[in-house]
Amino acid sequence: MATISTANLIDGQIIYAEHPLRIISALDGTTANTIIVAGDFIQGNIINTTDGSTSFAQGNATIASGQYSHAEGDSSNASGIGSHAEGFGNAGGDYSHAEGYGSTSGICSHAEGGGNANGDYSHAEGEGTTTNGRASHAEGYFTIATGEYSHASGVQANAGYTGSQVFGRGVVDGTNYQTVLGWWNKTGNTTDKFV
Repeated sequence: MATISTANLIDGQIIYAEHPLRIISALDGTTANTIIVAGDFIQGNIINTTDGSTSFAQGNATIASGQYSHAEGDSSNASGIGSHAEGFGNAGGDYSHAEGYGSTSGICSHAEGGGNANGDYSHAEGEGTTTNGRASHAEGYFTIATGEYSHASGVQANAGYTGSQVFGRGVVDGTNYQTVLGWWNKTGNTTDKFV
């Protein structure tokens, strides 16, 4: 086993790639080894930034400013605690996940594609989808799930009431716990549970 040089290694300072490579080169591969990095880890472009103690930024111009966060890709930003942003995403909610052009601000929310997951525990996927309600789900093309626990799916569907589900094109619910489907249905129907 080779001796690892500690020249130019200063505790509390930035350690550049050539120093870990010395460690890797010194391992002979005959036994399992673990390398522990105590602190941030930056890979790729030197302009990547982290929170200064516990995060991982990789790719180009990524920012992992949330404690225990991970940003990867190009210009992604993981600012929530324990958040993960990839691609060109922005994960602002604690424990949230943004991928693609997705953006999250809700706690434990997930956005993918071009979605915006604003409600806590919500999921937005597709192009231009938005979830504002708690535990809501929007998928497809420019769908909106504003109601708590609501679900919007299709094209320009809007689930605005608690527990409502809308499926189709241009469909809008009119009351809580209503299921609506079709194409440009009766807007504002507040009596029928299934439209």
